[in-house]
Amino acid sequence: MLKILDSLGFLEEHSSQYKTFTFFELMKLRIKGNSIRFRLSPKEVDQLCEQGKTEDRCRIGEYTCVYRVVRSEDESLSARMMNGQVQLNVPTEWLNDWRDNEQVGFEGTDPSGLFMLIEKDFQCLQERANEAEEHLYPNPSKT
Repeated sequence: MLKILDSLGFLEEHSSQYKTFTFFELMKLRIKGNSIRFRLSPKEVDQLCEQGKTEDRCRIGEYTCVYRVVRSEDESLSARMMNGQVQLNVPTEWLNDWRDNEQVGFEGTDPSGLFMLIEKDFQCLQERANEAEEHLYPNPSKT
């Protein structure tokens, strides 16, 4: 079995019969209706708190969608989308001790009705095939 980590962070496993992809330490973005949710690994939370930004990208054919979370001087969550880039702005004050406390995340709704959520990404209670989760926060519900 040959394992290769591609530029997007997917672990490719090659054998003579098949090719599978294993998700490896990428920020998760979920868009459903008029809501958007970002889930961050501990590494991404550290990066956001220390450097003020964390981002990832998704290739769709010949196009690339960039999604990022940035520290901002705003008083509440805000989001914008422009030129294939989705950005969530999080108030600096909210991030001051986020990585060191038990708060899971933050949420808000903008004037257009967009619901926004940013949260720490926890390991699932049940393992999933082709998804490595060792790099995520331990699930508090696991006993």
